[in-house]
Order: sequence, then C-alpha cells, then structure tokens
Amino acid sequence: MKRIIHCLFVFLVIATVFSCKKDNSNCVEVKYVSGYCPKTGAALLELAKPNSNATSFTDERGNVVYEIALLNVPDTFKVKDKVFFVTYHYDADLGKPDANACNAFMGDVKIFVGDSVSETQCKD
Repeated sequence: MKRIIHCLFVFLVIATVFSCKKDNSNCVEVKYVSGYCPKTGAALLELAKPNSNATSFTDERGNVVYEIALLNVPDTFKVKDKVFFVTYHYDADLGKPDANACNAFMGDVKIFVGDSVSETQCKD
C-alpha cells in the first residue's frame, strides 16, 4: 500500500512539473518600440508587465521598463506604440544573429523567436 501511495505521489509531482508553462512560452502583452536589428528584422518590444526573460531599463522619466527583441513579428504590427500579444521561445542559434551589429543600435537585449502574434489576448 505504501508503495502505491509513493508511486502515485511521484507521478503527481512529475505531472505537475511538466504541466506548468515555461515563463517564455506564456502569452504576454507588448508594445512595439522600434526595429531592433536591421539584418534580422527583429522588433524591439516593451513588455506590459515585468518578465524574467526581459532586459530592464530605466526610461527618461525614471520608470523601469522591460524589453525584448523578437523575430517573426509581421510588418502590420511594427507600428510605433502598437499594443498586441505574443508568444515566443528562445533559440540559442537565432538569439544571437550578429550581436555587435544589433547592440550598436539599441543596447543589449535578449532576442527571442516569435511563435504567435495577435491583436487580441492569446487563448490558452
């Protein structure tokens, strides 16, 4: 009986760990800031809420803002201050296409690959 309870407990722990979403796969609200890296077409986005994937900066008003660069953002969303929702993931090969060229324009932010972009909140 103890063995069954132990196995059930282990199964529940494993199921819980694998069912949790990773931070970088969540749907997040963003605002388009500008182009980030001309070579890749990455977009510089400001996140509406703090996020462990983002790079934090203090803006000219003293507010902390969180930014990421995102590949695969359609041109229709690349409008200054446009608010939309994205899901994304990190790809080590695509995340550093040409660090020197990109950083020279805007500073160092993490580059992610966009999985989906939507004007309405993402569906889980």
